[in-house]
Amino acid sequence: MEGQLTVAEGKEIDITKPFEITPHQNTEDETKLIGKVLSRLQQMRTKRSAVDKYWDLYQRMWEAIYVPYEDGRSRSQVPLEMAIVELYVAEALKRKTKFKIEEEDSQYEKQTEVFKRVWDYDWSKNNRDSVIIDNEYVTAIFGTSVLYTGFEMKYRVVHTADMQEDGQVKWTRKMQCVDKILMENVDIRNFFVDDKAKCIEDAVDCIYIEYIPEEEFRNFVHNKVYKNTDAVTGRYVYNSDTRQFVTREEKGESAATYVKIIHYWDCQSDVYMQIANDGTIIRQHYILNASKSLPFVIRQYSKNPFSIYGRGLCEILMTFKSDINNLREMLMDAVKRSNNQVIAIGNGLEFDGNQFSFGNQMMRFK
Repeated sequence: MEGQLTVAEGKEIDITKPFEITPHQNTEDETKLIGKVLSRLQQMRTKRSAVDKYWDLYQRMWEAIYVPYEDGRSRSQVPLEMAIVELYVAEALKRKTKFKIEEEDSQYEKQTEVFKRVWDYDWSKNNRDSVIIDNEYVTAIFGTSVLYTGFEMKYRVVHTADMQEDGQVKWTRKMQCVDKILMENVDIRNFFVDDKAKCIEDAVDCIYIEYIPEEEFRNFVHNKVYKNTDAVTGRYVYNSDTRQFVTREEKGESAATYVKIIHYWDCQSDVYMQIANDGTIIRQHYILNASKSLPFVIRQYSKNPFSIYGRGLCEILMTFKSDINNLREMLMDAVKRSNNQVIAIGNGLEFDGNQFSFGNQMMRFK
């Protein structure tokens, strides 16, 4: 298996030198693997199209975005979902997430105490509360949320300056390895799981699509876990072409250059790989956990026994919310009509100076 994990070594680099792209030609086996992953992605995306076709509507319902009618009718948006979601999240945060381990024997008591302390330290140091809060919001709004859990060695570039005897500054760039316990929210719009599974434990494979800024992707060049990174350039800009909806905050994002990375896990073949820009394998090795399982947790607000995706508050309240909006709009239109001066004109209407008559009724204007 290619791409075995090794520790990256520091290396002096001239940071003023432009990055050079080295062309890479896929082998026959690499081409087959990429084709398999892209085919599975299409199958998963097609299967989920019936589930996520209303996600943009759920987003607008929760944000209570006002959208006027083109014909001038009254329009309102009652923030019902926003209020209920806030109540749910507030109630959910009262439940403290705790580390639990069964003590089968007294000999494990000290080890259990150590694990608890490590859990509490990690929770406070990495601000896991904020991750849980964001996860609760997504769960309530869309009915399904995904947490990425596990362990990973993250690498970052560290620049240091050394003053030479001749007065010149020599810059050194080194890769620094940081061990990190992963507990991250995954954007459900970019997460696809085995289309035949009813729960994450039954899923055979899954795909997570990530967009990394090209400048950040350059940190992978000297990481020996990766390969062929010098053959990849940024090709994508931030837009809604690959998303079911775009939030108001995302619409204001700058058009930076991104590298598209497809993360693929296959429990049956015991393989994890990353594909950059749909055409280059940059990482490939065994699944890095003892259970050889998918490193994700899928939470559902209202469980759907026939699907891995649950139902959220927006879907549950959709019909009720529509009736409330229609009733409010009818009342607003009725008030608008009562404040308008309307004159009915028909046969038999006669005007005489400052008065007019219709049938036996007469009105005079002063």
